[in-house]
Amino acid sequence: MTDEGDGKTIRVVAELLDQLANGTTEEATQAAEELRVLLRELGYHGQTGPLVRKVLGPWELPTDRAAALRSTPSDWARRRRAERLARRKHAGAAMHLRLGPAWQLVDWPLGGFAWAGTEYDVRERFLAIGPGGVYAVLIVDHGWSRVVLSGDIVQVDNKRPPYLPEARRTARQASQVLSGAAGRPVRVDPVVAFDGSGVISVHGLPKDCMVSGTKDLDRLLLAGKSRISPATAEKLAAAAGRLRPTG
Repeated sequence: MTDEGDGKTIRVVAELLDQLANGTTEEATQAAEELRVLLRELGYHGQTGPLVRKVLGPWELPTDRAAALRSTPSDWARRRRAERLARRKHAGAAMHLRLGPAWQLVDWPLGGFAWAGTEYDVRERFLAIGPGGVYAVLIVDHGWSRVVLSGDIVQVDNKRPPYLPEARRTARQASQVLSGAAGRPVRVDPVVAFDGSGVISVHGLPKDCMVSGTKDLDRLLLAGKSRISPATAEKLAAAAGRLRPTG
């Protein structure tokens, strides 16, 4: 690792340790997991690595917070499930508030992903239905990893998870469901939204799929021209809720 890269990593680790020691319980839990992932990526499997010693020095974690780093995988999985449900509830409510009452958000089940259980899991999938149209949105968490977007190719570190094909597949599936319910063709546009702290480098946008960060997602959806009425959006959302896949 270069001196510059080492210095940047040390700052990130120090920030996480500060959250672990001084943040709320939820912040400490999140920081503990992010720290675990970061150290694993760097090849450090404990607190005795030289980089960790360089950051910690004589400093020690409070006993209750240190326990967060020693939790078992099953403990972590249970916490992550609970946190994910809470985040989805709060994030959905916040996005609905930003988009306005003319928009409807409908969860779309996360079944059938080839990379389920990997670090490239799709965190959330839903339909956003409003004046600008109908969008099939995939929220993906890239953590600290760098994302390179070049046309139809998405590279996360040195891997190419199929986010764009999956977004397009979801949009086609939703379009079939809604078109059947409406008795006429209903266009559904695919969207991939990246959520994480790593750098996103764009060297060309993909065809037929919109891409954004989660912070800009509401602005992306609101940028479309008015295509459907609030009443139609409500009817489509109701149909999506009834007819969406179960898994």
